[in-house]
Amino acid sequence: PFLLRLDTAYQDQALFYDRTFNGWVAPTIETAAGIEYQNGDLRRTILVETRYRRILKNVPDTNLLYVDQDSIDTAMLGRWTFARIELEVRGTHGLQPRSFMVRPQIAWRHRGFTVRTGVVVPRGEDRSFGGWYRRNRSAYLMLRKDF
Repeated sequence: PFLLRLDTAYQDQALFYDRTFNGWVAPTIETAAGIEYQNGDLRRTILVETRYRRILKNVPDTNLLYVDQDSIDTAMLGRWTFARIELEVRGTHGLQPRSFMVRPQIAWRHRGFTVRTGVVVPRGEDRSFGGWYRRNRSAYLMLRKDF
């Protein structure tokens, strides 16, 4: 039920943005590694991933949004279902630049009808993803009926 994963990619013209949304292109190499537990039931999943990105050109002084010359992130998903109740938490943690986002939720399912509620909480350094969207904290309620 365990899956180990390693992906590596090279992109010769990756696009990045600065605070004024000016684009900047640079070659980049990126590696992601992960471990996943899943016994064949998507209602019971645990996933942890780490990603490292290296920009292979000097970063401009204007400070790019969401990335540094070397960027490291981790992400996780935990989902577990007990009868009709599903508990889920998703989160990311940027180690460089410092950032995090967490989204816990609870769901109730019955005969094709689902009710979900949760919160989204982003935080971080000003130019990080969590810092840039820090005012977007929110709570939500979703209703769904499958036909």
